[in-house]
Amino acid sequence: MNKFLATLLVITIATVSVNAKIDEPKSGTGVAVMKSGSTFKLFYKAERTNNVRVTIYDANRKAVFAETLRQVSNFMRPYNFSSLTEGDYTIEVVDDNGKSIENVEYYNGKINRYANVVRLAGSMDKYILSIANKGNNEITVKIFAEGNNLIYKGVENINGDFAKIYKLGNANGNIVFEVSDQNGILKSFTY
Repeated sequence: MNKFLATLLVITIATVSVNAKIDEPKSGTGVAVMKSGSTFKLFYKAERTNNVRVTIYDANRKAVFAETLRQVSNFMRPYNFSSLTEGDYTIEVVDDNGKSIENVEYYNGKINRYANVVRLAGSMDKYILSIANKGNNEITVKIFAEGNNLIYKGVENINGDFAKIYKLGNANGNIVFEVSDQNGILKSFTY
């Protein structure tokens, strides 16, 4: 069953990531990263074909890998970190529309929790939260609307990977998702 959920999560994230638009004024680009063991999968979707430069930096901002993909509008590329030392890395994606940054953690091929939120394509009020997770954990999800007003708080007991769609209705202004575990905030997302 866990394998089925993990596969479903990958398909859902791939579908949503390929169809998602990240709200950044400079960019018409959607970028998402998903970790599986020592491999990070980069999903990219743009409104038009262009050259895309992918650079991976270590914690000291030293480039450890770079490549340019020519004349693409979408792709999924796996990047294997098994030959790299443990630590924090940055995946930078630069195209004609601007730059997107994804920060990732790599630790000996273990799946550390990784969270991502994207707005569903064609919807102004539906968001999907996905969490790559190993084992049983309790995750708290808080969603804030304009003026830092709490509009949702829930606790999810997750076993393995997790994905859930949140329909926020008529929430106004910026939306902030805050995902945390018993050790503190994993990630905060603003739309």
